[in-house]
Amino acid sequence: MNIEIAICLTLVASIILNVAIVLLKISVGELAGRRGHHIFMMLLTQTKNGWIGLTLLLVGYAIFLLAASAHAAPISVLRPLFTFGLVVVAVLAVVVLKERLSPLEWLGMGILLVGTILLSTSASSGSAPILHLYRLLLFLAGSAVVCMLILGCSLVLKVQHAEFAFGTIVGLLFGSGYLATKTVFLAWQENRSMLAALAFLAMGAGMLGGLAVLLWSFRRGRALIIRGVNFVVNQVMVVLGGAYCLGESFPEEPLLLLARFAGFAAIVLGALLLLAAGRKSPVGAA
Repeated sequence: MNIEIAICLTLVASIILNVAIVLLKISVGELAGRRGHHIFMMLLTQTKNGWIGLTLLLVGYAIFLLAASAHAAPISVLRPLFTFGLVVVAVLAVVVLKERLSPLEWLGMGILLVGTILLSTSASSGSAPILHLYRLLLFLAGSAVVCMLILGCSLVLKVQHAEFAFGTIVGLLFGSGYLATKTVFLAWQENRSMLAALAFLAMGAGMLGGLAVLLWSFRRGRALIIRGVNFVVNQVMVVLGGAYCLGESFPEEPLLLLARFAGFAAIVLGALLLLAAGRKSPVGAA
């Protein structure tokens, strides 16, 4: 599979996953007045939106797994492209729900689209990734320690603005999950089955753990802050982790290198503008 197909699959997966997160957030809101802490069981058995959301979540992530299996497709490029789903969800809100977007939301969508194009263009250059095992283990272990420290401080010190703690933990978990996802395929292609199995467990822990904390935090904090912090943390983590742990190189051509950095910056800025303007919107991104 070439990198162009991987990018297209990632964009499709981003649309499906963003719609899934919207449905799951709606489902959590429907369950807000009910007792019980088993969020996943409640979603599965008591709400239609929960069933559909979880199904779409599995489908979208399966498509992303297919995209990530491309050896030459850097996870540090594929992950930021996920933000494209925010634009699609915003468009659906206008077309289907007949909602009106503010000028700030239109500006955010435009900047995000430009960033997606720039980042996709820059992905045509760069060498194949190389797995650095000890760096990866150190990176993931460090992320786990930071998660535990933040959680411990939040519980012991009873931080008032817990949304920042929730968002950071979710971002670290999702970031670890995405890095482990790419590692599964790299290890498998290098015939390192034991490492592939360990990476698969890390992938499951990161993605399922991130989803669990995200849904749990929706009932205890402001979704806008949690989504925004999560987005920035997991994007930065994947970009840094891709370079440090997987040896993903930047383009050597000056114009493509500029496009890579400009595209990433535009995606972050556009997404944050959408999140800031969409306080009453259910749009979300993992």
